[in-house]
Amino acid sequence: MSFLTSLQHKYGALESWVQRHPMQTCVAILLLLGFCTRFFLLQHPDTAVFDEVHFNFFSSSYHSGLYYYDIHPPLGKLLIALSTAPFGGLETADVVRTISTPYPDNNYIAMRFLPALAGALLPLVIFLISRELGINFFGSFVAGALIALDNGLLVQSRFILMDAFLLLFGFVGIWLFLSARRLESWPRLLLSAVAVGCSFSVKWLGVSFLGLIGLIMISDFVIKLWKTGAFFKAISPGVAYLSLALCTYVVIFFIHFQLLPLSNHQGDQFMGTAFRSTLQGSEFENATSTIRSVRCPVKYKDQLKYGMPNTTVTPKLARACAIDYTEFTAPGFIGKFLELNRVMYTTNQGLGKSHPDASPWYSWPLMTKPLYYWYKDGARIYFLGNPLVWWLSIAAVVGLTGLLALSILTVLGLHIGRAFNPQWLQSSVPWIQSTGQAVSQRVLRSPALWILSIGFWSNMLPFTFVERIMFMYHYLNSLIFAILLTGYLVGLIKQPKWWSISLTMLALACFLFISPLSLGLNWFGSDMLWFLKALGWHP
Repeated sequence: MSFLTSLQHKYGALESWVQRHPMQTCVAILLLLGFCTRFFLLQHPDTAVFDEVHFNFFSSSYHSGLYYYDIHPPLGKLLIALSTAPFGGLETADVVRTISTPYPDNNYIAMRFLPALAGALLPLVIFLISRELGINFFGSFVAGALIALDNGLLVQSRFILMDAFLLLFGFVGIWLFLSARRLESWPRLLLSAVAVGCSFSVKWLGVSFLGLIGLIMISDFVIKLWKTGAFFKAISPGVAYLSLALCTYVVIFFIHFQLLPLSNHQGDQFMGTAFRSTLQGSEFENATSTIRSVRCPVKYKDQLKYGMPNTTVTPKLARACAIDYTEFTAPGFIGKFLELNRVMYTTNQGLGKSHPDASPWYSWPLMTKPLYYWYKDGARIYFLGNPLVWWLSIAAVVGLTGLLALSILTVLGLHIGRAFNPQWLQSSVPWIQSTGQAVSQRVLRSPALWILSIGFWSNMLPFTFVERIMFMYHYLNSLIFAILLTGYLVGLIKQPKWWSISLTMLALACFLFISPLSLGLNWFGSDMLWFLKALGWHP
């Protein structure tokens, strides 16, 4: 009996502490969920998964100095390389280039560490953003918990992939910006610019964060200009923010070039001749021109060809042949920076339009085409989200976007009605004047709803203009805004505490059921083909 009494006393004390410290409680739970899910069996599988075959190779280049080319900016690969530095780095001979091939040592665990850390911190960041937007504790906790319990986000942050960095930097940037805006803090504003710059230094998708923050800053600029008339004071935060974000992007490339001085004879082939002349060991090293045309005696005709560097022309050949040259100047940093970004853009636009796991943008919220990442010994890994999280969040987006649109139409209708026939409007439908207008004004004056709705659609709609192949993981930016909208909705309804606990428990159950396909384990039947086929998720 004394044991039960003691247990009840401890539970009562814990409950009392939780009630007095809700913020600390939410932070502790979300960190626990984030770290447990991301770091559980991080060493499994010990073979390469999906695009790990690319990113472990790219990251190894920073230790060898061999130039490589990738369609994405370099920050993510730099961070992966940094994670292996304490262990001596990754030798080129140890790189794995084929899916399901075993790693030769444990360096792959170090390379998975930073993406897992980024994924573990993301739920807390989303909770903090929710609080900055004025969403109550229960809605904010739901948003953070659904991030922690989504299988798609789990997969992208457990392996040597770039999306966890992109998301963490981007949403940290939004949180810092919102708090800087509330506190009028220049240090936080500048830190936000660096974080957002880091986001699109991982993948260009991070530009969407800059766009969202830019829209808010433009709104603030117009309001400040209207109130004060001080143009330079109103515009200075925006100019400083954009400048610092772009400077961050440029500095990342400067570091990239400094660490890759050597020709790889594979990666540098994407670059122009002048660019390649700056790489040590390249056939164009120190060249100042290439052969444009040549007229030689027959016995020399195969020794000089169009496009060869002038450094290959021997004095004997120079005397015997009439050679015309195309001259060039080796580019400095800015020239290399601009050329690499141009080539990255061209390559991105030229990617193929077919892939067995490719999917159109409008299908992503319904998860109709998960990506097949890995298979070995009867176990599989799919990029597959938590169905409860994905389907519930898109329902929240549709409902709240519809409410926003209806509110806009209601207010416009009232203004038009007053202009044309105010007596009829007041006498025939007075409830519109009271209830309809009150609800619409409340919706339209909700900054959180506007920011999150624009965040979702500004990440989603640009894909309608993209012609290259696309995959379901391109939805992750929009997914997180959809989850934030879910938390916003939970914060509005009655008994949010009950809803937050219920949704978290349901998400946890669904997460655990899907987890074998996220972790590469065989817990619920032979590689869960029965489940995948039932929903049409396996060919």
